[in-house]
Amino acid sequence: MKKTLSALVQEYPEVLQMHGFYVDTEKKLVSFDLIIDFKAENKEKIEGDIIERMKKRYAAYEFIAVLDSDVSD
Repeated sequence: MKKTLSALVQEYPEVLQMHGFYVDTEKKLVSFDLIIDFKAENKEKIEGDIIERMKKRYAAYEFIAVLDSDVSD
């Protein structure tokens, strides 16, 4: 699952990093942090697209992405 997410994230040049990946198999919950370039205007759309694509692949799981701040310039 982490490999799938990592490959998916690489398709979005605005995503600078994915970390904090956690899977709770009992609750069927996956959470992870995304760092999206602060100049990107569509952060929520990127987050939504990634979650939607993961849900298609792993329908039994709920996905939560936390948007971390990119403070670099």
